[in-house]
Amino acid sequence: ENQSNFGYSYADEINNSRFWSSSTFNASNTYTLSTMDWSKLVLPAYGDYTAPANPGSRVQTYRGNIYYQHTTELWKDRLTAVAGWTSSSITQYNESNIATTPRQVDRIAKTETLHRYGLVFKVTKEIALYAMESTTFTPASAKDINQKLLPSQSGKGQEVGVKISLFGGKISGTFSVFDIALTNVAVNVGANSSGASYFEPGTSTSRRPSFPAGRSS
Repeated sequence: ENQSNFGYSYADEINNSRFWSSSTFNASNTYTLSTMDWSKLVLPAYGDYTAPANPGSRVQTYRGNIYYQHTTELWKDRLTAVAGWTSSSITQYNESNIATTPRQVDRIAKTETLHRYGLVFKVTKEIALYAMESTTFTPASAKDINQKLLPSQSGKGQEVGVKISLFGGKISGTFSVFDIALTNVAVNVGANSSGASYFEPGTSTSRRPSFPAGRSS
């Protein structure tokens, strides 16, 4: 009738991006198709490519989650409730130019408490109705007009649906309708007096039905 789950997850991710700019294929000369001299259009060798002032960037992200989830049967073989909470911590180091000395690294660190609630009602052994709500968050790397980090992007998802499993699971399917709302979505609104791009927090909402493919055997 009651089940509890407790756990911890950790991830360390590194993303390296390398940038290269090529020589210009004799682009200083202008040709038309009728006067084109193909012998002057030469693909540069690898050693002829020019390394840019910014040869690349590096992003390292640490994610840690501690969660607790409890499931309880409110009505035997009919109605089940589930509730879960997560302490989610994300730390990110952004190095926009790996050639810069000394290293210029932006550090972003945020911890939020997230939740997930749900109900499952079994109409029959083959048909179940469900409803759920869950939250998410992502630390912001975008900056406002004063070059201060924006608040973390937060999200709330709500979903209701029906699941079927017929003929001993040989045919199954799901139909659901969901509503997802994001707040503090970074919107680029221009450049400040120093020429640096800046952002403002906005919102985004998505409402739509979902028809995951069923399966049969």
